[in-house]
Amino acid sequence: MPGRVWSRLASSLHPEPSTRPAGASIAVLRNVLRLEEQRGFDDRAVVGGVASFVARSAVGDALPAELRAAVERYPSTANVERAATLRALEAVLDAMERRETPTGPGTRSELP
Repeated sequence: MPGRVWSRLASSLHPEPSTRPAGASIAVLRNVLRLEEQRGFDDRAVVGGVASFVARSAVGDALPAELRAAVERYPSTANVERAATLRALEAVLDAMERRETPTGPGTRSELP
């Protein structure tokens, strides 16, 4: 049945944030931010806009309060401010990824 196949495909595209590893959520969010920049910060990279996407993401609650507020204001700000908000968000995502990077024998962090 085609309906069931599509239902299974659709459900696999949007797992609940709590079931996704944070690293995967960060990667998806980075892709959205990259697309938003390519589109000229028009707040249409994802349905509902960047602010609602970030709020629904697994990393949304982990953002510093000031950055979370800037992301919430994203739809009503000028492109210059939007670009600055996305740069700040990228910096926080970088820091989150560094904290998630495993350390131990054979990991890159030990290489010179």
